[in-house]
Amino acid sequence: MGHSTAVEIIPASDVTNDSTSSLISLAVDRWFSDSASRYDSPRTGYGFRSEMLAPQTVSSFFNINYDDIAARSVVVPVCAKDEAVISSKKAKMTLNGAEFATWVSKRQVDYMVFAEAYAKFGVHLAKVTVTKMPKARKAVASATEGKSVTRYSIKIADENTVVATGFESQSEARVEAIRIVNSDAPNEAHLTNLEVVGYITRDTDKRALVSISRPTEETVEVEVMLEFATPKRNAKAFAFHVGFDYHH
Repeated sequence: MGHSTAVEIIPASDVTNDSTSSLISLAVDRWFSDSASRYDSPRTGYGFRSEMLAPQTVSSFFNINYDDIAARSVVVPVCAKDEAVISSKKAKMTLNGAEFATWVSKRQVDYMVFAEAYAKFGVHLAKVTVTKMPKARKAVASATEGKSVTRYSIKIADENTVVATGFESQSEARVEAIRIVNSDAPNEAHLTNLEVVGYITRDTDKRALVSISRPTEETVEVEVMLEFATPKRNAKAFAFHVGFDYHH
């Protein structure tokens, strides 16, 4: 059981009453008439209406506002594609350096930049293309603090399942393993074939011997090309995209 968001597209030619509530009701009725949806429960909630959008920006509008639409329904008037005005401009954007270090591929950075640009430039942003970005810094390896020590674990034989760990000596681990195998406790009855293994760790709370990571800057700057799609003045709705939450 959970929640999802449905989006129904209602052609303007099918609409006799374009009030927000009527459009939501019409969308829900059409969605519910689909046999695949009959076992789910629409939760329309309070409805709101966005400004008119160009079709090139609708998908990003729903993606960016997903959480809001899950709480209440939305009606998005959309103009015809040939009634959208397309424009573009170059821009520079500042990103969080730590996030950039983990989003190292260009495609991933495109997604990251789009979210930032959408918040800055608004719903008429149709596309963001990264044209220039700094190279990710080379990874470096650093020894962790503390002294290297040997510790012992008890595991199920021929498996990776660890039963107990952190013993300072092999003899301590062996005594505990024998106790477990000899135990008649119901929660330990299946532990009849165990092994004691050793591993090297640190004598601190951090078990890792070496950490590997990319050095990060506080912020990084990328150059982007922004594409906007805006309905022409006096453009009429060609369709209504209606989003609402449903329980399944």
